[in-house]
Amino acid sequence: MWYVSTPEDEMATFDTDHIKGSDSSFGNYFVSYNEPSSNSNASYINGQGDSLTYNADYFLAYTVDEGDQYDAKKYFFNECKDKVDTTPPTLFDPSALYRAETSYTGNLVLMQKFYQTPFSIDIHFGYRDQAFSKEDMDIDTTTAALAASKAAFDREFEDKIMNSTSSASHHYFESVLMDKAWAYTKKA
Repeated sequence: MWYVSTPEDEMATFDTDHIKGSDSSFGNYFVSYNEPSSNSNASYINGQGDSLTYNADYFLAYTVDEGDQYDAKKYFFNECKDKVDTTPPTLFDPSALYRAETSYTGNLVLMQKFYQTPFSIDIHFGYRDQAFSKEDMDIDTTTAALAASKAAFDREFEDKIMNSTSSASHHYFESVLMDKAWAYTKKA
């Protein structure tokens, strides 16, 4: 389960594969998820001996008191648990029920998925003007981009910080420091 909690007057909206909102300071943001094909949905045997698979997404959008947003899970369980227990999971299929034209809005937007363990899922948050694509969320691409960014930072750090303390610069700063120390001792 994951959720977005916003100030009372800045709502977020759930769509079929992402949550969208806007922040007065930073602009639009999106929360998207990416799951590998190796994940499998959780299933159980019901009272009639039939196997039921939770292969849908469960979500809720609520407007709650800003001071009570820290405990989002209680809202989900209090509002959805009975409905989920008594409704076939397919009725909660977001592509069937919750299309863009019927998406939900609130200052507390929750999403839950059910998987057999082990599983993995990547959740991406970013201030941007469009939802993350599957290519944006590719873990190999992200890893390569992070490595490239680190290398670029290391090069810039080396050039601007480490190389700025070359021997000429070092002697200059040492000379200035000695002059200031000498001037201070004369005052004392």
